[in-house]
Parts: sequence; C-alpha cells; structure tokens
Amino acid sequence: MICFDSHERLGAFIEIHEQIDSDREYFRLLGDIIVHVDDPWQWMEEILWLLDETDRNAKKRKYLMNFGERIYFHQLPEIFDVYRGCRKSTGKGLV
Repeated sequence: MICFDSHERLGAFIEIHEQIDSDREYFRLLGDIIVHVDDPWQWMEEILWLLDETDRNAKKRKYLMNFGERIYFHQLPEIFDVYRGCRKSTGKGLV
C-alpha cells in the first residue's frame, strides 16, 4: 500500500480487501491507511463499511492500533473527544 499516495490508498485497499485472508492483517493495514488518508470525511461511508465488514472477526479490530497505541489507549479516560478529518467546511468530520 506504500506504493500509493495517501489520497489513493483507501481506494486501493477497497480493491484488494477481499483478498486479505488474515483478519489481523486486514485491520492492521486498514488502521495504517485510515491514519494517513487525506480528507477522511470524503471516505466516511467506505471507512465505516470496511470497519463493519461482516466477514471479519470484530475482536481483531484491536489491530487497527499497534502495540504502543493500544497501551496508550487503555490509559485514556473512559470518555474523551477525538478530532479527525475536521474542517470548518466539512462540518463534524468523522463522527
């Protein structure tokens, strides 16, 4: 996926996502792509669809984050604000 510019990666992942056998690898790749995608609000439907892929083991979603990110995540408070893909012109971004 590194062969694609950041604005092309999600589209490329959509093209090949069914060929990824391992749920762990699927979510690891998807997590890396979501973090680096430009203007994620443009891809909101696709991102939500890929995250909710019914053929995937939802327990493997933890691999959207690497080990260090998971440790940090578990130290966060129960409720906190996340800002991603927000611009005045795009409203709430990814909500």
